[in-house]
Amino acid sequence: MPLSMKLQELVDRISHQRANLLESIFGLSDVQLNHKSAEDAWSISDVVHHVSRTDEANAKLTSNMLKRARTEQPRRDESPDGSEIRSMDEVFARMGAAKFQAPEFVAPHPHAPIEESLSTLRTSRERMLANVEQLDGFDLRGLTHPHPFAGPLNAYQWILMAGAHEARHAEQIERMKAQPGFPRD
Repeated sequence: MPLSMKLQELVDRISHQRANLLESIFGLSDVQLNHKSAEDAWSISDVVHHVSRTDEANAKLTSNMLKRARTEQPRRDESPDGSEIRSMDEVFARMGAAKFQAPEFVAPHPHAPIEESLSTLRTSRERMLANVEQLDGFDLRGLTHPHPFAGPLNAYQWILMAGAHEARHAEQIERMKAQPGFPRD
């Protein structure tokens, strides 16, 4: 069943952001993926592992929101053709330049294989999208959960946050690749 225009717009956004993340690592060698600019810095492989762990947490969150929706029966979405795409603009502006320390539960494990991280990204996104499909039709503004840095977000905003997190790290990867000491092959 097709998603409402509101949810499809969000899914299209995060799908585009995922494609950009994957494009940022396409064709990189193991040397490039595991290069660290400093002893305490993350490698690109570490960044991807962090993103995969975060996406896994987002998939679990949407599962929990689906359970809540089944229990709480939020009202129906009266504006399925509306848009929530701008609902995070203020939050993203506040978070834009800030540097964050990843919470321990999403911090990368050293030497995690990139294939494992990519597999987790695929699986977690499939799970998240299956949950979103089942949430379609409900007004998701009432399903909230606190974000460690942004405060309480509703389900629409959490979907947007998932994509924005990946976009932020795709940009980080591009900066890493542009550093003078980054291996060229």
